[in-house]
Amino acid sequence: MKGGGNRTSPRLKVLEGRADPDAVNTPKPRPLTPSRPRWLDGYARSEWRRIVPILEGLGVLTEVDGAALAGYCAAYSLWRRCHEEISKGGLLQLGHRGVERRHPLLITLRQAEMSMKAFIEAFGMTPLARSRLSLPPAPAEDECRRCGMPLNMCGCS
Repeated sequence: MKGGGNRTSPRLKVLEGRADPDAVNTPKPRPLTPSRPRWLDGYARSEWRRIVPILEGLGVLTEVDGAALAGYCAAYSLWRRCHEEISKGGLLQLGHRGVERRHPLLITLRQAEMSMKAFIEAFGMTPLARSRLSLPPAPAEDECRRCGMPLNMCGCS
């Protein structure tokens, strides 16, 4: 029987400052653009079409990001619809006793903004969030931006 005692996990070594965080073998999903869910409404679909190329350019989209991206787009859609309704009726409305009160959609608008902010930071869409991201190196000119394969072998186009 060979000796050797208990081995320290690579993650624990990183926490203790005895190892390089890049040396830890963490699973990394493939850089692949997720497909757009069919349930997204008009504003959400148009935001998906606008933001996906930008996120692809940053190199932050992977095959597991579909739900988070859909969540961001849905929050964006809700935010847009709230803005439209509030702009039609104004910030104040008459209550049931004739007293002016804040538009009830202002609460929903704020919740949608907070949701969007969380997704925006997670995807690195603010200068501060981008400074905290460890982005993969840019693909070579002869590699596909979506799958990373050589262009002559890629089927993404």
